Amino acid sequence: MMECTETLNLAHYGIVASFVNKLSLVVFLDRHLSKSRSHTVSSGQEAAKAVILNGLGL
Repeated sequence: MMECTETLNLAHYGIVASFVNKLSLVVFLDRHLSKSRSHTVSSGQEAAKAVILNGLGL
């Protein structure tokens, strides 16, 4: 019995994620967006990266 293997081409997503880090976008968003509830993830943390990468189609 053969297993089916699925692959996903990540293309430029790693580069975009690196630039989000390099531009300090997370720090910028955390500084300018207030925390209204006790979030475990801040607005700028992985949530912002996820929105950007999701918008690119990942």
